Amino acid sequence: HYKADNFEMLEVRTHHGENRIQDASFAVGDDINLDSYYTASRFQNPPSRKFVSDTNERFDLEKTLEASKDYYKEYEAFEFEQMEPNEERNIFFSLKTTPEMLKDTSAIISVRSVYVPDGSYPNHKVKELEMEIVTSHDPNKMSSNATLMNYRLVRFKTFKFKIKFQNNGEGPASTIRLETDIPEMFDKQTIEVTDMYPECPICPDEREVNYSCLDTAYTDKQAIFTFKNIYLPGSEQKNVREYDSTKGFVKYKVKLQKDFHKQTTRSRTAIIFDKNDPIITNYATTRFMTGLSIGAKAGYSFRPGADRDLKEYFAGITFSPYKSYRGYLQAELMVGASSFDEISEFTEEEVVDDVFVNRYDYTEQIEGKNITLYGVPISYRYNLNNYAAVAGGVQLKVDLSQQTTTDSNGAYTLEIPSEGEVIRDESQDIRTRVEHDCSFVNFQAGVFAGFNVGFARIGPSVGARYVYYFNQPHQQVMLHAIWKF
Repeated sequence: HYKADNFEMLEVRTHHGENRIQDASFAVGDDINLDSYYTASRFQNPPSRKFVSDTNERFDLEKTLEASKDYYKEYEAFEFEQMEPNEERNIFFSLKTTPEMLKDTSAIISVRSVYVPDGSYPNHKVKELEMEIVTSHDPNKMSSNATLMNYRLVRFKTFKFKIKFQNNGEGPASTIRLETDIPEMFDKQTIEVTDMYPECPICPDEREVNYSCLDTAYTDKQAIFTFKNIYLPGSEQKNVREYDSTKGFVKYKVKLQKDFHKQTTRSRTAIIFDKNDPIITNYATTRFMTGLSIGAKAGYSFRPGADRDLKEYFAGITFSPYKSYRGYLQAELMVGASSFDEISEFTEEEVVDDVFVNRYDYTEQIEGKNITLYGVPISYRYNLNNYAAVAGGVQLKVDLSQQTTTDSNGAYTLEIPSEGEVIRDESQDIRTRVEHDCSFVNFQAGVFAGFNVGFARIGPSVGARYVYYFNQPHQQVMLHAIWKF
């Protein structure tokens, strides 16, 4: 029994035309005569009447009303008309209480009902209901059909989320607030509630209402769903037999932003029952399927400081996850075609009997063609933003085919130094051609670092790569263009 008035009557809802009585006074004109009865019987001595004692049935109505008014803070009186035997009717009361009462989880409040079948007689029944102020809490879950998505196909797709909760407390909950994280890639303006339990309409924006409704609000990073003026019983509450009646949920659908990145997101919901502390759900994780992006790559390479001026053009394909957001792995396979053309001149002399000198002036031309296979088994690339990326990894190289042709022409001249005579004799000229073919030679392994500018995630870009091989020749520079699909 509390000294302060902790409850305020907000609303009374009737459904059968019951009338509220402002002055609940009764003018009792007759007494109930329990000893008199009228019966028709074929026996001379009819059976005696038996009364079943009902501890809730009383006969001094005035005393009951005075005692009730002294004990309870407020009361309401209603008049029922044309009520049939065994008929059941309901009146709903909405009470507002203080935060102090909600915090006092050991408090017990009492509600008394006095039922007067006929205002002309004092007999009546009294029913009392005791209710304990208890906390309401919830094991809950957040789920979604957006757990694994195909990035190529999601742009115009609508995703569904469901927040499930259950009141496992010992008392009912009247207000349930769901504070749900909305990842940045989803457009909060497209959120639409598709289903809910307890079922109720969406709250109007322009005014506060006293009936059950679901209010929706948004912050920068959250959507807030609030069940107002509801009755969700607790699973540990007395007289609760339907376990499913203690459960609730909100279903909503949402679309993606126009510009979003391929990244994993996590969202969860804080569920607040009445004035209790928030209960945090599990994480609902949104992932994208890795997908496969195949890129076409072509470019030009050269070797700084090499003995030969090797001109090489290459083309190939790349394999990487589709439109990765930041860091990702990439493999490459390329084929290069190179050629070189060298001309050298040198002289060979042979002295005969210290009188004659046989001299050959050689012109040697070497032509070479290589078909080279490049492989990048693994590399790590990091997108700095939409337009720039850096990379590093391992590169392997082997010449699949190497063809070399050496043409040598030696012009013969006979010199007689003592006489100062030089005789050119073309019949003694030497002409040779040497062809050399080999396969799978010149294997090299090295590491590289490079960069790309353009459309880093998908589409065209250009870049450069510096490769350092562990054996000679050590250095290689590759300039390339790539288009990722």
